[in-house]
Amino acid sequence: KIGYVVPKKENLILFYADGRYQDNPFYLYRAMKQSPILNEKYEMVWLVNDDNIKKQCMRHGVMAVSLKERFNALKLRLRAKYIVTSHGPPICKSSKQVIIDLWHGIPIKNLGLFLASHNEYDKKGYFRYKVKKAAYRIEKNTDYFIVPSRFVGVLFSSVFRIPPEKILVLGQPRCDALFEDKKTALRYLKSIIDPKLEFRRVILYTPTYRDYDPKMTSEITKNLATNERFIDYLRQNGLLLLILPHPFEYNLLKPFENQNVVVLDRKRFLENNIEIYDILPAVDILITDYSSIYFDYSLLNRPIIFYVPDLEKYRYKRGFLLEPY
Repeated sequence: KIGYVVPKKENLILFYADGRYQDNPFYLYRAMKQSPILNEKYEMVWLVNDDNIKKQCMRHGVMAVSLKERFNALKLRLRAKYIVTSHGPPICKSSKQVIIDLWHGIPIKNLGLFLASHNEYDKKGYFRYKVKKAAYRIEKNTDYFIVPSRFVGVLFSSVFRIPPEKILVLGQPRCDALFEDKKTALRYLKSIIDPKLEFRRVILYTPTYRDYDPKMTSEITKNLATNERFIDYLRQNGLLLLILPHPFEYNLLKPFENQNVVVLDRKRFLENNIEIYDILPAVDILITDYSSIYFDYSLLNRPIIFYVPDLEKYRYKRGFLLEPY
């Protein structure tokens, strides 16, 4: 009711990417800022989790409000005419607002109502209730849901019950970065790692966070990063292995770095005003498991290795939206 009464600022766009400065909203924002017409027409502000992210955004000339600034955050949410998000809409919205969800990837694992119906995910039912509630909020509050293809639109229409007329096939903004030149991508990469490292080829490993067993991902990653035969192979062939861990696991994996293995620090991306897709053109081989990044990376027509030592357990615990895996 308050949102309906508060007048909207017609040129104000709120960007929200799960409280961080990242993913599809990041690339759409960057493209809009680079357009003289759009940059002049719209006021664009990010809503972020904390003051540290806000500080880094402001250092790059990006207007941001921290969720800890409760009054300013509420004012921004109420006044914005447009809300661009990647993880579903806010808890509430006014009928006078337009919510555009870019999402954060093409789903291969269970999601939304399909995850809520997967009994092994949560036998007590608490998280399934939260998932159903979140799916209902997306269905109710989303005005436009952006997808890269009609097939993906059908998937999201199923998992979130989004009416087909709300789904627009416009692509993912982050994929534009894949077609930048390799030299630029290497320059971005060297800005977030030790520039003195020497290598001929780059391998990126992007493990998925197992929410049903938080320790499992770090154990699987550690086993790979400490495998002597694998490390010898990297060394002999001048290969650099980049590991992009979940934020919770960075400190656990950092000790296993060496001249051929680098654990990427997400803070370094923020400090340099780039995102992971900015360095993908420099990556020669992708290693992943259940992450949607492989759909996007396949646009480069380069090798992809699926490292899934826990495939059957993951299928049992989380389940897949797309089968066979």
